[in-house]
Amino acid sequence: MIRTLAVASVALLFLTCPLRTAAQETPEEQAKKHNDLGLQYVDSGEFASAVEEFRKAYRLTPKAKYLFNIGRAYHVMGKLRLALDHYRRCLDDDPEGKHAPRARELLDELDRQLARLKVLSNVPEATRLEVDGDPALCRVGGSCLLDPGEHNVVVTADGYIPHRNRFRIDAGEERVESVTLILVPPRDLPSRTGVVWRSALFPGMGQYYAGNKGAAVAFMVTESLCLATIAGGAIAQGVYQAQQSAEKDPERYRGFNDYINASYWTWVGGAIAAGLTWGINLGHAAALKLPEAKGPAMSFVIPWTSPDGGGLTWSIAW
Repeated sequence: MIRTLAVASVALLFLTCPLRTAAQETPEEQAKKHNDLGLQYVDSGEFASAVEEFRKAYRLTPKAKYLFNIGRAYHVMGKLRLALDHYRRCLDDDPEGKHAPRARELLDELDRQLARLKVLSNVPEATRLEVDGDPALCRVGGSCLLDPGEHNVVVTADGYIPHRNRFRIDAGEERVESVTLILVPPRDLPSRTGVVWRSALFPGMGQYYAGNKGAAVAFMVTESLCLATIAGGAIAQGVYQAQQSAEKDPERYRGFNDYINASYWTWVGGAIAAGLTWGINLGHAAALKLPEAKGPAMSFVIPWTSPDGGGLTWSIAW
């Protein structure tokens, strides 16, 4: 009996005081595990996996040392700009911390290793700039840091021909990219004559040519229905007349007259409607407001690219 009570007491103790599991670890303990795993990845040369583990550690407990470790991993990977960003964040989070002096030394080192790019444009207020596909990396008129190597620059603005350039930039180099964007030359602007003769050819074609797609669809559909009515009525009239000619019974012969008359007026009505549609369409085409030209009436672009990837662009426009 005594032994049974002792076993029951031990069982009750385990029920009321459950063992500590991994799910009950503190955020600091979980972060330390991710950090230790990240250091193991560094030792084995798996730096991308190391960055992921250091990031998990920082999300659990945002400490400066995890930012420093992320920066070191990026540094070894050759992603110098990302390394610099994390060293700066490390100093912002803890300017007097254990890793602060080394972070400052590495920032000075990266400042000499990174390249600088400045992009200038003749329409800065409307220009959009992408470097290596990232629209947030640089801004027009400002200087940005880049890793040494090859980069792609795309400069765009509404109503202008996009400027694209690929170049190589070396460590410590300061490069200024001056871009002259050229207005897109208007092409195939619709003329009044072109709109009217297309509308005369088939209702809606002129409106489509002028860019008024809503009116174009309305006229095209209406005219097509009218033509289908004409064809249907004419075919039906021909069929009934052929059947009447072959009929020997006088009563049935006279009975076909009603079908023939109905078919006749069907295609005549369709023809009248088609003519009205055609006329209204011509009037609409004659009064339609046409888009106006913007920019030069004619433009020639002569690009030239230097061996280092830079370039100049001349344009002649009038």
